[in-house]
Amino acid sequence: VQGLESNTFYQFFLYAGSTAGLGLISQGFPKTPATTAPPRTKALPPAVEHLLITSVTASEVTLTWNGTAAAAVCTGACIFKVTWESPEAASGQVVGVTGLTYVHAVNFSKASVQYTYRIFSGDASLSQYEEYGTSISLPGPCNDFKVVAATENSLTFSWTAPSFATTFQLYMSGSLQEFRTASQETSFSQNVKVEGLATGFVYRFRVRAKVAGLTPYDYPGSEIIQGVPAGLPPAPHSLRVEATTHTSATLRWNASLSSTIRYKVVREVTSSISSSTLSGFRYPQDIEVLEGGTTFTQITGIEEGSVNSFRVYAGNFNGFETVGSNTLADVAPVGAPRSLSVRGVSDTSATLDWLPPLQGANPTGYQVAYTIGDVETRLADVQHLGGSLSTQSVLVTPLEVVTYTFKVYSKSSSGFYEPFG
Repeated sequence: VQGLESNTFYQFFLYAGSTAGLGLISQGFPKTPATTAPPRTKALPPAVEHLLITSVTASEVTLTWNGTAAAAVCTGACIFKVTWESPEAASGQVVGVTGLTYVHAVNFSKASVQYTYRIFSGDASLSQYEEYGTSISLPGPCNDFKVVAATENSLTFSWTAPSFATTFQLYMSGSLQEFRTASQETSFSQNVKVEGLATGFVYRFRVRAKVAGLTPYDYPGSEIIQGVPAGLPPAPHSLRVEATTHTSATLRWNASLSSTIRYKVVREVTSSISSSTLSGFRYPQDIEVLEGGTTFTQITGIEEGSVNSFRVYAGNFNGFETVGSNTLADVAPVGAPRSLSVRGVSDTSATLDWLPPLQGANPTGYQVAYTIGDVETRLADVQHLGGSLSTQSVLVTPLEVVTYTFKVYSKSSSGFYEPFG
């Protein structure tokens, strides 16, 4: 008899039947009043208690729990199932865990990852697990970490809190020092001030998040930003290329202070085909910020075939800060391909055709990419063949029977891929 509820007493009855129908019902088993204990299905153990994440490193997340209540019910050995889910990494599970600890192998060497874990109690003699489980979530990194105000002896920060996080800790260091706590733990993510800093000294900061009483701080924490206590705005960050042509580059960056009123972009030519290069950043271009916060610009007049580095500085009426953003190196002006088309589609392949950029030198090669859903996959480079009007082609295989979106990116002689495609 299957499909019964666990941990439940049952009384059974039997009917005899023939083609004429069912006969009378039998006497119940066990008899009423019972002379022996009625049959009872075995009980699945209850969910675990006191689930904690006790350690987080670059390679491991350690979970512990209390299985005392489960052990009191298991007729065989208590076993546990551990599952994990993440919006940024693959889900998974492991069954048959016999202890009260599980170590999940992870890769946090570059960035924290949010995970939600769930532990299910089970009975080895039944090879089954209870269906509810106990869950715990490890927060991911704090995002949009930035300096929002600066004085000669203090810096004020804000960030976007990750899901589940309740408590935060700021860390700081000098240029070559280890990170140490910069302030007390806080439950706030806006206008958190660090005081007692040295004027003009370059500090590095990061912030880490946890669920108070349940998890340690995420590892390694947010991205590292620089801050200088001064009467000038803090440096911008995340400088990147958005598009290029044969003589220009469009740059965008993130502001560390929303009230910044001006920026200065400088450029260094690290390689040139027509003239000798001059070391150091030159060609300053001032950008006055209008209401709305301009954080992008197009740099024109770049020599064809040259390789360039860029940096951007934030400023106000007192001048420009001296730290600057990250250095954006090895940027070469090259136009995007054009007239991309597809032909010869089969169940396993497709042929792509396109033309070189309309202006400027021909790319030395191209990179083909396809997108399924929100995931882009870049394929091996394709060499440029022929002249400036020669159609370029490539056979893409193997493919599956799904919907693909294709893009082709130009590659310059320096190895730079234009980002627009």
